[in-house]
Amino acid sequence: MQWANFLAKEAANHSLSLKQTAAFVEYFQTENLGKSEAKLASELNVDIAAFKKLVDEVYKKFAQNYPELAISSNRDKIQKLQAYLTAKYNSELNILKPLAAMKLLKTLVVRERLQKEPWIARRICKFLGYLPLALELVGRYLDKMPDLSLETLLKRLEKKRVEHENVVNDNSLMPYKDSVAEAFELSWEQLDENAQSFGCLLSLCALADIPLSIGAIEDDKKQELWEKAIADLLELHLLQQQSQGIYRLNPLIRQLFQMKLDKSNEADKTKTKFAAMMLEVAKLIPQQLIPEDMNLCISKL
Repeated sequence: MQWANFLAKEAANHSLSLKQTAAFVEYFQTENLGKSEAKLASELNVDIAAFKKLVDEVYKKFAQNYPELAISSNRDKIQKLQAYLTAKYNSELNILKPLAAMKLLKTLVVRERLQKEPWIARRICKFLGYLPLALELVGRYLDKMPDLSLETLLKRLEKKRVEHENVVNDNSLMPYKDSVAEAFELSWEQLDENAQSFGCLLSLCALADIPLSIGAIEDDKKQELWEKAIADLLELHLLQQQSQGIYRLNPLIRQLFQMKLDKSNEADKTKTKFAAMMLEVAKLIPQQLIPEDMNLCISKL
């Protein structure tokens, strides 16, 4: 799907008017991201005040379904919306061609293993909708289960689909993708309670880089638990490391963790704990924040 078509689809999904859609699509076209609002308004042949009003209305529409946007400052809210749209486009809608999907799977699974069941491997790619994220999850899952046949894996995925075929989340951050959800379910079952809880806790963070200063944690037991949880999530591709101490959740994985949290008996307790931690962190943030201060704050989580 092309970026322009993706933007048009997003406009429709958020019930934008024709004028709002025109401003939204024009504003977020790649070639226009560096242009001023005055320049864009001129090209659209609308008054600058009217253009700003349209963009603000668009932002509010998205914020209704994306809580993090609702609490953003005026200074950075458009940048956050751009980051959200880009992440969603790249990870959610970047569907591979069948041959490319097989090539990706071959980089994740031992070649000899695929050669034993070549037709099943193709069926798995098709079942997963040729989505890179779903293929990554399944590839990491197979790596942890060296004796599992591809046929058995496909049956497990099909069973997950039957179990979840009636699951619909109308208020989801992005359209529900069964193939990713089913692959996620297999990975979820591989996690111990510590890693599951940690993943759910991380899902409450904003859709952005998450700094985790593990070495600053004074409690040795807590430090070890965090280290193991991070290692387990990384191993299954449920968490990505951006750089030393900086991590990120894929938007869809984040949503699936949140769904797990909402269905658990610990949902209210976890959210209350997270809110309390954020209050403690806020008390530690000085007016002039430097990297060392940020690491100190994160270590208190």
